[in-house]
Amino acid sequence: MKGHVQMSDVLLNELEQGTVLNSGAYVLNSFLDSNEFGIKYAAETDAGEKVVIKEFFPNELCQRKDTGVEVRKKEQEEEFINMRNGFMAGAETLRAIDNPNVVNVVEFFEENATAYMVMQVADGIPLSDIIEQKSRVFSPDEIFAMLTKLLRALHDIHSLDILHRDIDPGNINVSADGIPQLVLDFGTFKDRPSKGTRAVSKIASKTNHYAAMEIRSDPDKHAPAADIYSLAASFYFAITGAPPAASMERVFSVAQGQDDPYEKLSGRFTGYPIGVLETLDMALSLFVDDRIRSASEWLRHLRCHDASDELPVTKSLFRPAERQEMMFGVPRKHVRSVMVLTALTVSLVTLLLLTTFNVY
Repeated sequence: MKGHVQMSDVLLNELEQGTVLNSGAYVLNSFLDSNEFGIKYAAETDAGEKVVIKEFFPNELCQRKDTGVEVRKKEQEEEFINMRNGFMAGAETLRAIDNPNVVNVVEFFEENATAYMVMQVADGIPLSDIIEQKSRVFSPDEIFAMLTKLLRALHDIHSLDILHRDIDPGNINVSADGIPQLVLDFGTFKDRPSKGTRAVSKIASKTNHYAAMEIRSDPDKHAPAADIYSLAASFYFAITGAPPAASMERVFSVAQGQDDPYEKLSGRFTGYPIGVLETLDMALSLFVDDRIRSASEWLRHLRCHDASDELPVTKSLFRPAERQEMMFGVPRKHVRSVMVLTALTVSLVTLLLLTTFNVY
C-alpha cells in the first residue's frame, strides 16, 4: 500500500484498540493505514455506527507520548501548530461537501494535543483492488458513468477552493451497483502549511504513476489541473489494467530528446462513447497548457449539459491550430525545453535537500 510508514513506526505511533475519543463519542476498533501526515483508524460511534477516523500525525514533526502527541523538537512546535490548524480548517471546509460520490466528513475535533477528522465509511471496494484482483470488468458505458459522476464530485471539491491531491485507484471506491465514491485524504489540507517546510517538501517530492508533474513543485502553483491528471490516470488504470507512465519518467524522456513514453488510449479500444478516450488522453497531457483545466470543462466536452458552473481556472478545448504552436509569442518547442529543464532542476534540488537533511 502506498504511503505506509515502517511497521516499527506504526507499532509505536498508532493508538490502541479500544481507545475512546471525544468524551466517549468514538471508540477505535483497529488501525487501517498511515502516511507521513496521519494515521487512519476503523472506529464506531457510541450508537454503534461504523466510521473512519483520521488522526493528524505528521511523523516528521511529532511522536506519541502515552495517548497524546508531542513535537520531536521545540523549534518544530510552531510548524506543527500551523499544520494542525490547517488540518482543522481543511476538515471544516470538507464538511460542507454534500455529494453522494464523495465520502462525507462527519465532524472534527481536537484532542491529545492533535486533531481528528471523522468520516463516513466508503461504500464498495477500492478500484485498485477490483482491477488488480480482476474481480470485475467495467464496460465502456460503466466507465463513462463513473467518470462523469466523479467529475461532478471533483467540481464540488474544487468549488470550495481546495484540491484533493491524492486521487488514485486506492482512493476511489466502487459499490456493487457501480456507484463510485471519492475518498478524501490528508492531501486536501496541504494548501494550508507554510511552504518550504520539510514535511511539505517531503510530500511534494513524492512521485507515482498518478501524480502530475507539477505536484512536485511549489504548492502555491498547484491547480485543479493536477487533480484532473490524477483522475484521468486512475481511469487509465481501470481501462488498461496498468497505470500510465509516471510523469517524471515522461519528463526525463522528453528532456533527453526521446518520445514521450505515454501510450494513448484513443485508437486502442472500441465501444466507448465519443470523446471519452480522447479527453482522457488530453487530461493526461504532460504539460498543463495542453491539459483539460477543470472538471466542468471536461464534462461539457463529454456533452454532459447538466454540469455545474465553470470553475475560474479553465480554457476552451477547441484551440486554433496556430495557438498550439506558440506560447507567449515564442515557439512552443522552445518554451517546453525550458519547462522541462526547470522541472528537472527543481526535482534534483529537492532530492539533494532531502538527502542533505536526511528526511527519508
